[in-house]
Amino acid sequence: MLTDTDLSRLAELAAACHGRLAASRPEWTAELLAACLVQGGARHRVHGDRGIKDLDVYLFYATPGGRNAGHCPWNRSVWTEDFGPSAHGRNLYADAERAKPSIAQRLPRWEAFAGRRVDLLARAIAPHPDGPRAAVRTWLARGAA
Repeated sequence: MLTDTDLSRLAELAAACHGRLAASRPEWTAELLAACLVQGGARHRVHGDRGIKDLDVYLFYATPGGRNAGHCPWNRSVWTEDFGPSAHGRNLYADAERAKPSIAQRLPRWEAFAGRRVDLLARAIAPHPDGPRAAVRTWLARGAA
């Protein structure tokens, strides 16, 4: 099960990613609304009914005034980090995954990781008067594009 200590480690990785993004494009990173564990890792944390393949974390930024969230410079970007040693072990890659060119070129780096792969993604979303949770839920309800 993902522990609070594991979530703290993910928060550290998210903060480091935020620092890099803020240094490169401060106009898009002025207001970090939330960093959220998503997909299989989130399901594992809540239900504990499945294992963990990798961990995915979204950084949600308030769309800057006068900008369109669709023009966020990171909409198609993924940054990959090493979770580090933990009870969750390391990623193992099946032959079918190794055969995919998009994965095969990244495998040497990923296989050097001491722990699970963490994928960090960033999106600009509309802020919500009821706070970050409402902003993320509204984004999800609209189709999470």
